[in-house]
Amino acid sequence: ELTDLGIKDVETGSVWNLVGMAVSGELKGTQLTPVIHASHFWFAWAVFKPETEVRDSVEDLTA
Repeated sequence: ELTDLGIKDVETGSVWNLVGMAVSGELKGTQLTPVIHASHFWFAWAVFKPETEVRDSVEDLTA
């Protein structure tokens, strides 16, 4: 769920910012562990995850 502060984790109620830090909720102060990932083609992602929102910047999260 998108909030003014970031993305809300519905399981814990924690809100995560774009760098993976919980800024509020049960896990406040916790840093997510980065995961290794591969580059994906946008068209393939968009077909399987049409609900994806593309943001230009951090400021877009609060706009």
